[in-house]
Amino acid sequence: QSTWGGGGFGGGGFGGPAPPVNLELSLEEIFKGGKKTVRVSDPRGGSRDVTVSFAPGVKAGETLSSDGAKPVTFTVVEKKHSRFERKGSSLYAKTKISLQTALTGGAVTVRGIDGKELVVTLKPNKVIGPKSKESVPGEGLPIPGSKGRRGELVLSFDIIFPESVAPADRDAIAAMSWTYKGL
Repeated sequence: QSTWGGGGFGGGGFGGPAPPVNLELSLEEIFKGGKKTVRVSDPRGGSRDVTVSFAPGVKAGETLSSDGAKPVTFTVVEKKHSRFERKGSSLYAKTKISLQTALTGGAVTVRGIDGKELVVTLKPNKVIGPKSKESVPGEGLPIPGSKGRRGELVLSFDIIFPESVAPADRDAIAAMSWTYKGL
């Protein structure tokens, strides 16, 4: 007899349900949804592989149950991502742009969570500053239960300054008319 009650795998401890097992998912896995096979331990020793299904856009902290005769309860844990931060169905990322692009606009290429290259056009009449953000609708994570709709990708910018400026360019910059807010 297991000290956890319920006969082991997924059984309750002392007559109650077993604590949930953490199901670690990457943002790419969360984007796609699917199935994941996880090895779980039996309190009496031994282990077995169980498969759990999850919908695209599943949220951290959600509770899921595996399929099969002895289901196991899982809690979704979102792995830290190197490029994106998640807030609901929105994704946040930082991208590098040149000072010239920040001042004059232009195209910025970023890779979305689905792996495709996105070209984001920064308007020529809008200066991008250190706190500026640009939203790309429909390029975040799937919105659960929405039949294919996705959240937004929100970009912030790391503005890269030139290492030097030629004298003629410096004179041209100095001669320009600038409008500052809050200075």
